[in-house]
Amino acid sequence: MFNWPSIRVALSGAVGGLVFWVLMRITGVNPFGWRWYAGIPTSLLLGGVAAFLGVYLIANSDTSQAAELKHTLAFALVCGIVWSPVIDAAKQTALGAFAAKQADSAKDSAGQLKQEVAQGTPTKVEQQIAKTAQTTSEAVKSLPAVTNNDVKEKIISDSQDAVAALVDASQKAPDASIKALSTIGKEAAASGNPVVTRSILDGLQTVQTKSPASAAKAEAARQEILTGAAPQARQ
Repeated sequence: MFNWPSIRVALSGAVGGLVFWVLMRITGVNPFGWRWYAGIPTSLLLGGVAAFLGVYLIANSDTSQAAELKHTLAFALVCGIVWSPVIDAAKQTALGAFAAKQADSAKDSAGQLKQEVAQGTPTKVEQQIAKTAQTTSEAVKSLPAVTNNDVKEKIISDSQDAVAALVDASQKAPDASIKALSTIGKEAAASGNPVVTRSILDGLQTVQTKSPASAAKAEAARQEILTGAAPQARQ
């Protein structure tokens, strides 16, 4: 993981962190509110971390080319100076990648659920419904923390695919499907996402038509989600 170029990147960032500390002191600001013997090491560490994240995570720079390394080190120095926004950007990049992976899991679970509905036993359908509910809820839960619009759209789209699969599965396991839709719907309402929430409400309404025997449970789930969504709409 660590080689000479990466060490030089981290060192350049550390120098940038020191420059940050000096600039703050020149302007009369005491970074972190600490004395110099605590503030300087902290600035060095944050600068080095920011440079490493900026070069290898955000910019994804190739440090194997010696001719280009000087430009990379200059970028690392700047990352060290402005370490705070760089670390924030790296955090958002990591969150976006994790959320996209969760959306993929929800989509895969929905695909497996469609197969179980077509070929599987009721028991296997119910097991896959529970798995789809879990993966989709986790994806929807990550929405408020994601700032990347493309990732948000992916989560919403894949979640809607999962909702459609759960509605179809209600033909074989209506109660399990209603429970799963209710779980995802509550998470969507809590996350303040109207698109996923609306798709859940519409899905539960469709379940009422497809499974009249479970219509009362589906309507109760709809009302519970609407109750949870109302405070979010007023905020």
